[in-house]
Amino acid sequence: MQTPEFADAGDALVVRRVKALDIMTEKSAKPHTLTSFAVVDGTNITYPVDPDDSPSS
Repeated sequence: MQTPEFADAGDALVVRRVKALDIMTEKSAKPHTLTSFAVVDGTNITYPVDPDDSPSS
């Protein structure tokens, strides 16, 4: 389960071009992908209160 706090940290690493992994189990990890509704401006990330309000890509 991914908590918002860890999503924020993973997103911060991704926008800075640092490899981040989401640890799924003791033996499994996958590359972190930017949260779908994150709004990125340089290295600043914001999350709309309503994810449906995020700009379309």
